[in-house]
Amino acid sequence: MEVVKILNEYKNASINLLKALEEENYDVLQDFLNKRQELIDVLKTFKDKTLLKDLIKELDLISLENKIQQTFKEKYLKLKDELKSFNAKKSASKTYFKPQTLDSFFLNKKF
Repeated sequence: MEVVKILNEYKNASINLLKALEEENYDVLQDFLNKRQELIDVLKTFKDKTLLKDLIKELDLISLENKIQQTFKEKYLKLKDELKSFNAKKSASKTYFKPQTLDSFFLNKKF
């Protein structure tokens, strides 16, 4: 397979991954990550590393990768804050709305 074609496929998979992250479509992220990993594995077998580096710079893959990492961090922190907020609300709800426990002594006592 031609290296330029593989790098273009990698770039397209990365762009789709970034779009899915921005749209918060988390169901398809694993598919894009797997596709990128397959392409990386193919690229590892390529012999001419200097040509590979030049093509990566030409296609501007490093800035795209940095943008993906930054977006991952932002979404991770956002979800983490939402989970903390949810857990705080859940514990407050449990504290204020405890079900009334009835003593079995009162239930079994005859009047």
